[in-house]
Parts: sequence; C-alpha cells; structure tokens
Amino acid sequence: LTAMQSFILAKILGPEGFGEVSLFSLILVYVNLTGFGFDSVAAREIPGYVTSRKKEDLNHIKNLSFSVEMTLRVAICVIVAMVGLFFFTGTLRTGILLISIVLLFDRLSGFYQLMANALKEFPALARASMLQGLLIGVFSILLVKFAGVYTRLIANLCGQAAMVYYLSVKVPLDLRFELRSKRFWKILSMGLPFVALNIVFYLWQASDRTLVAKFMDFRMLGVYSFAVSCIQLLLSFTGDVNTVLQPFMY
Repeated sequence: LTAMQSFILAKILGPEGFGEVSLFSLILVYVNLTGFGFDSVAAREIPGYVTSRKKEDLNHIKNLSFSVEMTLRVAICVIVAMVGLFFFTGTLRTGILLISIVLLFDRLSGFYQLMANALKEFPALARASMLQGLLIGVFSILLVKFAGVYTRLIANLCGQAAMVYYLSVKVPLDLRFELRSKRFWKILSMGLPFVALNIVFYLWQASDRTLVAKFMDFRMLGVYSFAVSCIQLLLSFTGDVNTVLQPFMY
C-alpha cells in the first residue's frame, strides 16, 4: 500500500503536486526532531523496572517523560501554526496548519509505540502498526482526488489517531501529568544525546531533498522524491527482516 499510494499520488497530482506533498513531509521530518529525549530514556529504563518489579519507578519515569515531551510538543505545534498563519498563504498555509495537528498525534503515537515496545507488548504493537499502515494507505488512495496535496497529511493523521486509540485500549498506561522530579536534570542529560544523534542522522537522511527543495522548484522536488520512494521500497525488504527479528532478539 505504501508503494501504491506514492504511485497514485504522483500520477494524479503530477510532479509539482507531488513535490508539494514531499515538502510537507520534509517539514514534518524536521519539526519531529524537537524533543528532550525523556521518552527515549524511559524506553530504555522501563524494561529493567519491569524485570525488577519497581512499579513506582516505572510509573514515575513514564508519567514524567509523557508530561515533558507532550508539553514541549504542544508548544511546538502552537509555534508551527502561528508561523503558518502569519508567514504563508494559499496551500502552504493550509498545509502547515495541518502539520501542526499531525505533529501532536505523531508525538502521541510515537510515545505509545515506545511504551508498548518497552513493556514488551509486541502483539498489540504489531497489530497497531499494521492498522496504522493499512489506514494510511487506504486513505491516501481514497482521498487523493478530494484532498489533493493534503492527502498524505490527512491520511497520516487518521492512521496516527487510530494507533493511539488502539494502543490506549490494549496497553492502558494510566498516564498522569507530572513534571516535578529529582531526576529531571539527570534524565535530561541522558536524553539530549539521543536527540542530537537523531538530528544528525535525519539531517543527513533528508539533506538531498532539502537541497532540491531549496534550490529547485516543486516539479523537480516531486520527480526526485518519487525516485527516492522507489529506492526506499526496494530497501524496505531488509528493514522488514529486522522488524520481524527484533522481538526474538529481545
């Protein structure tokens, strides 16, 4: 479905429209790099707390990471929405406003995925991932004629919302807002290197499309992004093998 949606979007929207879709995806990549790394630290510490049955420590780091990361993400979403309203017009303004909403649900779904993985709820996580992928693919194909360049954003929003709902039912986390912690600065010092590594990795990954978007037009960005999606489809087979092996490695 992922390959099919790219082909259909490129066919119906044309190179220029697909280029605009790719620009929205690029913005999502960069804004998603914001964070303090609390959730990454929690995902690495929680399996140890589960094994040693330290329920109080588990709940503390779970609630703290959720509170810190979601507070930051809400602030980022507001900033992105304000930038879209005051600095852009037309389709770019609408797209950036949609991005501000997608970013919030993307953070929620990412947090639930990390927690489900840390708690070793692999069956629920696998079904949620399949549900999300299926919905994104189906909505991308069905909505392209009506939503145009916003199709992928709307499809992602629907898929992420479905994943959050499914995992919240199957893996209830009993989350509470909690910002006070004696370990705040220690966790921050542990989490920021993960954030820095993510920034370096994704800046390198997206550098080609960023340069094309900077120095060329939407048409060339669309052509280039379509070629990249074809290559990624071929490389996804090795990624799927790693995904299947991961639970057994744990």
